[in-house]
Amino acid sequence: CQNLPDEALRIQSGILSAVPRTLSIVPIHGTDGVIAVLELGYLNVPRYQDEVLADAVPVIAFSLALLMSKQATLRELHERSVLEERTRLILESVNDGIVGLDTEGVMTFANPAAPAMLGFRMDELVGRQMHALVHHHHADGSEFPLEECAMYLTGRDGQPRSVDSEVLWRKDGTPMAVEYSTTPVKKDDTLIGSVVVYRDKIGRA
Repeated sequence: CQNLPDEALRIQSGILSAVPRTLSIVPIHGTDGVIAVLELGYLNVPRYQDEVLADAVPVIAFSLALLMSKQATLRELHERSVLEERTRLILESVNDGIVGLDTEGVMTFANPAAPAMLGFRMDELVGRQMHALVHHHHADGSEFPLEECAMYLTGRDGQPRSVDSEVLWRKDGTPMAVEYSTTPVKKDDTLIGSVVVYRDKIGRA
């Protein structure tokens, strides 16, 4: 746009201002189309606009695409942080024990109620195999084979289970009658473990 009227456009910088006579509007293209529009105001008719834009526009396009990518990443990280905080608050508010197991039955996470119900600290649960630590014997004292443990089996075959006739063993060696459910956890259709939710049957009676 050339020969702009005096008041069509004014460029202000601090206490100084200027009235451009020529306005160039240049689209900035990214991989998915136009990502911005660049407006250039000239006090006089530009002599080397095409040469300048040929060098400048690709640099501007790359910089904008990089900035947009960073903004998208920051937005995704913020959304993930909000989701993780909400999940943490939910887990902390549940009175039942919730434990995540990998495919070998090793505890990868637990909500605060899980160790508290059994008299353990959090660091005494996470990283340990659940069956060996708290599920190793039946209520009558007989040994409970790992290959028969529903908690372990769900992390191996991906089948959910519900049990209401077993015990978990507290840190002080006393049994706690529990009912629990196991749910498989998958990532991209690959079984990566299970989640166990257990509650004290007597405490809930």
